[in-house]
Amino acid sequence: MAKYEFKVGDKVKYHGVVCTVVEKCDLARNVFLIKLPQGGHDGFRYNSEPREKLEGNIYRYAFAEELTRVDNKPITYPTITAHLIEGNKTTVMLSDGRIGEVTCYYKDTFDPAVGVAEAYKKALGITKAEDKPIVKEVKRPANIGEYVKVVDAKRNFGYQNGDILKVILKLFNAIVAADNKGEDVAVWHSEYVVLEGYDPDIHGKT
Repeated sequence: MAKYEFKVGDKVKYHGVVCTVVEKCDLARNVFLIKLPQGGHDGFRYNSEPREKLEGNIYRYAFAEELTRVDNKPITYPTITAHLIEGNKTTVMLSDGRIGEVTCYYKDTFDPAVGVAEAYKKALGITKAEDKPIVKEVKRPANIGEYVKVVDAKRNFGYQNGDILKVILKLFNAIVAADNKGEDVAVWHSEYVVLEGYDPDIHGKT
């Protein structure tokens, strides 16, 4: 195959961005129509005019000499070499040494297959924001083991508004929780909201 010959479906690089050859649209000048990835690339908006937009993919004309062939070998991913399930927590180790760990929200029905799949995604680092469990802020007395966020601190005894604390003891009109330094603090029920679905390993610690 000649240097600048491409066929429909070939993966090519156009100015460093991987695209797909759609058709050869000008035989005389050896020009191809390529389809850029979802959303396109801002840099091309000034280099050529779009032929059309279809489902968010931007099409561009490109001279053959601007294109570089991409190896079409299948993409391979590391395999899971070991996994451990402890209660509702799942941990996986991959063949390249990466480790992923997820914890099922205590109110959800535990599914080991889902746990392994989510831990695998986390190990690969492909968990998106939209994949994270949704955190709901609920005004009610918290239970032991839950996380709360201080929203109306009335005293300055080791916590302030915005702090996220883990409940270690439940009282009649207050809770005892661990603050950011690991010390115990007493918080009135009126001072916090319960963070349902919150996981510090997924959502980050505050």
